[in-house]
Amino acid sequence: MVRAAGRHLRLVDRYVLHGKGLDFPGLCRRVIRPETRYLVLDLDGTFHQGLNLGVLLGWELCAFQAYGLEFLQRVEKARGQGAVVVNWRDHKARLHYCTRGPRRWALPGGVYYLLARIGWKNRAVRRALRRNLGPQAMDRLLGLMRLNLMHHLAEADLADVRELVKSLWRRHQDRLVIEPEDIAWVRRTWPDLKIIVSSASPSVCLDPVRETYPVHDVISTQIEEKDGRTATPHNLHPLVASGRPGRIAPPGSFSENASHDKIARLVERHPDFLSPDVHTVGITDTKHGEDHAWAEYFKCVADVNSPDPFSPVVSAASPLAEIHSAPVLTRAQRREAPQPLGKALELSKNRLETLLAGDLERAEGLAGQCFDMTEALAPAIDEIHGRKKRMEGVMERAVHLYNKAQGPVRDEALAILVRALSRSRRLDRRASRLLAPLASPWSALERVLESARDRVRETGPQPGRKSPSFPDSSPVLDNGPQTAPGF
Repeated sequence: MVRAAGRHLRLVDRYVLHGKGLDFPGLCRRVIRPETRYLVLDLDGTFHQGLNLGVLLGWELCAFQAYGLEFLQRVEKARGQGAVVVNWRDHKARLHYCTRGPRRWALPGGVYYLLARIGWKNRAVRRALRRNLGPQAMDRLLGLMRLNLMHHLAEADLADVRELVKSLWRRHQDRLVIEPEDIAWVRRTWPDLKIIVSSASPSVCLDPVRETYPVHDVISTQIEEKDGRTATPHNLHPLVASGRPGRIAPPGSFSENASHDKIARLVERHPDFLSPDVHTVGITDTKHGEDHAWAEYFKCVADVNSPDPFSPVVSAASPLAEIHSAPVLTRAQRREAPQPLGKALELSKNRLETLLAGDLERAEGLAGQCFDMTEALAPAIDEIHGRKKRMEGVMERAVHLYNKAQGPVRDEALAILVRALSRSRRLDRRASRLLAPLASPWSALERVLESARDRVRETGPQPGRKSPSFPDSSPVLDNGPQTAPGF
C-alpha cells in the first residue's frame, strides 16, 4: 500500500460516501471481501439508529427502583420509546422517582451533557477540558457515565435488569439497523468470516445479541457477578458512588471495553486480529468519537448513521486502507416503499491528495508538535502509571478484606480503599497537568482535520459534520497498544 503523507500522518487510499437507501446487507456487500476474516460491530448507535442502551438503562433503573418491575411491564406498550415514566396513582413511588432519580442518574448525566454534548461544541471549552482532563478528555467523560451505570446496576438483581433490557429492545425495535436474519445472511454468504460484537456497554445490555443474533463472539464491559448481582465497582467516585456497597468488585474483575481497550480485548481473544495479512472490517456509528481508535487498527472501517464520521487522515502507522460512510435503513424505514439507491461517491487516493494537500501539510506540522511533546513527556507519564499500578495493589487488598470482614475491620478496609482512590486521583490530576500544554496543538490539529473531513464530505451526498476522528494519544496516557510514538 502506497502511503501519501509525512512522518506522522497519511491519507487513506479510498473514501466512499454512500447515498441513501442502503440496508445493512447492502453495506456488507460493499465492505466485506472474500478474504475478510473478521467483521466487528459496535452496539450502541450501530444496531439501533441513534440509540444508547446504557443511557436508557440508567433511566429504566430509576423507574424500576421507584415503581417495580410489574408496573413497568404493565405500561410498556403505552410508554413507547419514552425514557421517563410517571405513575400518577402512587404518590410515594412518584416522589421516590422524582427525587432519587435526578440524584442518581440525572445529576451525573447533566454534568456529562453540559460538558460532552454542549460544551464540546465550543472550541474554547473543548480546549479547557483537554487542559484539565488530558487530550482524551471525551473518553474520560464517557468513562464517568459508564462508571455511574455500573454502580447503579449493582443495586438491582440481574434477573430484573435483564427484563428491563429486553423491554428496551422491544420498545425500540423499529430503530433496529441490524436484524438477526442479516447476520445469518452474512454467515451464509461468507462462511469463513468471524462476526464479533464489541461494545463498551455492560454485559447485560448485550444479552439480546447473545440470545438472538448468530454472531461468533460478544465482548463487553465486564465486572464480577455474585449471588445474582453485579458487584459495585471499586472506584467509589464522589460523583457517582451511593451509600455503603454490599460487595465491592476486585479491581482486576472490572474490565472496560472502550477505545483502545476494545482492540486489546479483541487481540486477547483473537490473537491474529492485527496480523498484516488478516483483512478486518469494523462497522460503528462512532458517536462522540468513541471508536475513532479503530482507524488505527482495522484494514477497513464503515461509519453508519454517524454524527461523528471517520476522518480520511490517519497515523502513518495505521493499516487502514479504506473508509465507508453510509446512512443505513432502520427496520421502520425498510417497511416503507423501497426507494432507489442514492449515488455513491468514491474518492481515490489521488483525488484525496489533490483535495486535501493543504490540510494534510498543516496537520502534519501540528502532529509533529504533538509527537515531540508526548515523546518528551512519556517518561514522566510512565512513572505516574507505575505509581498508580502499585496503588492498585493496595486497592485489591483493601477490597478483599472489605468483602470478607465485618464491623470495624470492614470500616477500616473501606477507609484504606478511599484513601488509595484519593491518591490515585491526585496522580491523575498530576498527569493532566503535565499533559496540559498538549491541549492547544491537539485542538489546532483537530480543527485542521475537521476542515479536511468536512471538505471531503461536502463533495458527496452527505453534509459535513463536526468532531472528526484524529490520531489518538491514548497509548501515551494508558500504556495501551502503540501504533506510533505519541499516537
